[in-house]
Amino acid sequence: MKTKKTGMFLLVTVSIFLLLSQIAFARETRLVMSTSATGGAWFLFGGALSKVVSKHVPDVSATAKPSASSIENIRNVGRNRVDIGMAMPDAAYNAYNGKGSFEKEKYEGIRALFSIFGADIYLYTLKDNSDIKKVADFQNRRVAVGAAGSGTEVCNRLILDHYGMSYDDVDEVFLSAPEAVMAMKDGSLDAAMYSHATPHSLILDLTASRDITFIEMGEEQRAKFLEKYPYYSPSVVKAGTYTGQDKDYNTFAYHGMIIVNEKMDDELAYNIVKAVFENKPEIDHIHAKFKEIVKESALKGIKIPLHPGAERYWREQGLIQ
Repeated sequence: MKTKKTGMFLLVTVSIFLLLSQIAFARETRLVMSTSATGGAWFLFGGALSKVVSKHVPDVSATAKPSASSIENIRNVGRNRVDIGMAMPDAAYNAYNGKGSFEKEKYEGIRALFSIFGADIYLYTLKDNSDIKKVADFQNRRVAVGAAGSGTEVCNRLILDHYGMSYDDVDEVFLSAPEAVMAMKDGSLDAAMYSHATPHSLILDLTASRDITFIEMGEEQRAKFLEKYPYYSPSVVKAGTYTGQDKDYNTFAYHGMIIVNEKMDDELAYNIVKAVFENKPEIDHIHAKFKEIVKESALKGIKIPLHPGAERYWREQGLIQ
């Protein structure tokens, strides 16, 4: 009889445990964040953000997944296929306003939470190509411009257009950043145009085996470009950042942003932003660029509406009047 009662007690205990587990699981909000290609700074930040949100926002579990591009992220967030995405400011602006690559598909439902670290624009060639000294010299040369339809490629179209050029003037090659570095190593490319968080492992790897030259726009042209596209800002890659780099590289940068759909719950959006900025030490050690994510510049370069939950947080912090 005692054995039967013990067995019944265990059965009831296990049943209650399973029931409570199911209730807790059902109550948990599961978020998916779309980032970038694996190994990139965006991918690393997405993983870090997901861990912080899962740890500090009650009843929320977030996971990061790789993505092909900023544009893919915008489409997925806009269509509610993922909950959080990372986007370049120009791509987000165009998507919201139905311009550029988004002329036929407007995403007015995307909203910003905050800006992240800057990514520098790298225009470079091998030193062997001594006749390539400026952007205009890209004419009729094999130039890697990023993955087709990516945010990097959108930016590169703007750069070429600024110089009165288009893909009709260059032999454009659509490659991911790792593919471009491999092609540059084997000499099958003349130049490359990419955005990277500095210092970047791919450029470190390339300069360890090949001598490269960074191509500058020049102060006057850069100033005109930044005036035309205010979501970019001037930037300098300091001398000595890479092997063989004996002088500063004057370029420009953009600050990526975290976006969500307008339908995200206001309290959830508020808690995501709060969790990130109140637990920054848990993120900062992962990559040198993550320390650049600070409250003072959290709205830098954002040209789309903020989510109401994020707006509430930044109003509390005094960034919005």
